[in-house]
Amino acid sequence: NKFRSTLSFAAVSVGVASLLYTMAQTRGMQEALEKNLVLMGPGRMTVEKKRNYTSKGLSLGLTYGDAQALRRELPDLYMVEPRSSYSLKLINGRASVDGVSTAGTTPDFRRRDWVYRLRGRFINEWDVEHRSRVVVLVMPGIWIKKPFWAKFWGQDDPYDAYIKRRDPLGARIRLQDSIFTVVGVLTPPPRDKDPRWDSWSTPQALVPITAFQQSFASYAGNPDSVDEIRIDTGSERTLAPRRKQIEAILKRRHRGEEDFEIKDQREEIESEMENMRKYVKAGLALGVVALLAGGIG
Repeated sequence: NKFRSTLSFAAVSVGVASLLYTMAQTRGMQEALEKNLVLMGPGRMTVEKKRNYTSKGLSLGLTYGDAQALRRELPDLYMVEPRSSYSLKLINGRASVDGVSTAGTTPDFRRRDWVYRLRGRFINEWDVEHRSRVVVLVMPGIWIKKPFWAKFWGQDDPYDAYIKRRDPLGARIRLQDSIFTVVGVLTPPPRDKDPRWDSWSTPQALVPITAFQQSFASYAGNPDSVDEIRIDTGSERTLAPRRKQIEAILKRRHRGEEDFEIKDQREEIESEMENMRKYVKAGLALGVVALLAGGIG
């Protein structure tokens, strides 16, 4: 029976394709996880503002001073990077781009998740200490082999279209009402080769955290506040004891208010991987059922 043979062949084909796809996805996820864990560091955690917290008026919130205190009291920490972010307007001559993701940071930005090729120089300690109005711009990622879904993604981001047409290194640009000099340009790896888990959230412009606070306080709120402090203890063995010490230091500085939360980023990634494994198991089950159906047919 030709029709029955066609159905059986189709079922077997779907089953084999599903199994091959599932195995490929599993291997790809495993490799991505291993590369990302190496990049992010073995003792990685993030201190963030606690959501929906009502202050008692005792704490100033999460501040740049907290990051300095952690660096001073725990000098063996491999990375302490305070960061604040805001979407700002970039103006260069007649070109104007709204919604440029701008982050205030420190030289510790380079210690983890560094996948870039750098032209010029990066932010240094002198820039942070003297509130230098310098900026490092990040080029948009390209595709080596563009996936089919990216073809329907739409037009380039306005910032991407702006920076692709010119070499910004050495230029003087305006972010909102402040003039900054472009001292460096970062080029990330191609998007389909980028090992970072959250490459989509990379800022487009990086400035010293002190210059960010001085220049954009009216947009970002408290002039000394930061959105988060990214920390790496240097080893997985020291993660638990350092976490307790960090919590104790911040509680003391915040006068007992627990208006912050410490997140283990490795746990978050592994949780996301567990969710993806559920989809993989569903694909595996579909492949087995399709093979059984084809075999019975």
